[in-house]
Amino acid sequence: MDIPNSYFCRSNNEKDNSKQAHNVWTTSSDASNLDPVAGKLGRSRKKLLDLTLRNRLLNFRPGNPKFSDDLKARKQISFQANVSSLWQCLVEDKKSIEVSALTREQLEQIGRWFQNSSGNKESAKTNSKLAISRITSEWADIRDSIRGVSQFLERGNLVSLLPEESFAKRLPKIREEQTTLANSTGDSALFIAIGFLEWCEIEPHPKANEPLFAPLVLVHVALNQNKSEKGGQRYFTLQMDVDEPQGNPCLAEKLKQDFSIDLPDLNIEDNETVIDYLARVEKALESKKNWRVHPTVALGFFNFARYRLWLDLDPGQWPTGKSPAAHAIVGSILNGDPLPQRDSMPDDDDVAFHQETEDLPIVMDADSTQYATLLAAKKGVSLVVQGPPGSGKSQTITNLIAIAIAEGKSVLFVAQKLPALQVVQRRLETTELAAFC
Repeated sequence: MDIPNSYFCRSNNEKDNSKQAHNVWTTSSDASNLDPVAGKLGRSRKKLLDLTLRNRLLNFRPGNPKFSDDLKARKQISFQANVSSLWQCLVEDKKSIEVSALTREQLEQIGRWFQNSSGNKESAKTNSKLAISRITSEWADIRDSIRGVSQFLERGNLVSLLPEESFAKRLPKIREEQTTLANSTGDSALFIAIGFLEWCEIEPHPKANEPLFAPLVLVHVALNQNKSEKGGQRYFTLQMDVDEPQGNPCLAEKLKQDFSIDLPDLNIEDNETVIDYLARVEKALESKKNWRVHPTVALGFFNFARYRLWLDLDPGQWPTGKSPAAHAIVGSILNGDPLPQRDSMPDDDDVAFHQETEDLPIVMDADSTQYATLLAAKKGVSLVVQGPPGSGKSQTITNLIAIAIAEGKSVLFVAQKLPALQVVQRRLETTELAAFC
């Protein structure tokens, strides 16, 4: 099957970001040394997977069980959880779970606990940052003494140790970011990370031996705001999205390349629980004496889009002669050579003739340049169409789809951002072709 040439296009932002990515691509064969296209594709491919510590999939501070939140307007948050109950409710039962902060009454209980344990008048509310840090470090000792918390966690829910006012500001910001990403890219990239690996780089890395925290299991979730029946009070819930839970592909590749360690795969098909998986990871890494597996839980944004591209561009994933490096369009782009064409672009006379005869089954108006594009595409010419906003690109795409439908063909329309798809979808609706989508 031919690969759409649009599949290999990246935005300027992606190109800029990829310059910062670590060089990570290696191959077990020398094919890239013999094939210049394969070599160029390999060098481009390695820019897709960021194995630097800028990547949250390798370095996510809230994964530290002793993480002290700075109370700034971050788009991430750590939680206290009963991991087994959380997995059962969120993943296995596919139910929504509630996320909540400690109430003032519960904080007062904690304050009294600290007073009793220290023998002085120290209060947990004196300094918010200091209080959060101490509550976090001593949570295992105090949680059972806080009224209602253990039962709340046993139902699979999550508790934040942020002050109520900080929590009330943080969650709407995360939800707003989720909506923005979903509307612009089609993927909210919001995940609950369950379990973290405490690991470290090796010499001569500038952060060698510094504790780093990488998520081990990620569950794609939707954050929703709800209104309670009593008094209209609002609360937040999380529900698993359609994607299955997954491991951390960037961490797996990092450990494989830099440490020759194979990170175990998460066996969702075999109904493996997160507790069992974390135990397997711990066993696989037992040779690394200073590395630890923590059952920490955190909510944040993690982007896997480049990893999927990175996998697709692996020549070893394709049948012989069918890899992207063997595709004519890819070779043309990477070598900067014109692509051999079966037909040429139509000239002005050809365009005028078809406009007069109206023999193309178009459903929207088209000027001469748009008509030339339609004729070229109908003849199988591979082309790039450029034009500023408002120049009729989506109209032309709609007409191209209509022509293809009339010829009994299927069309794959790919766009980086969701609104571009929606514009064409609406145009197809107005022309009564939506039923074919």
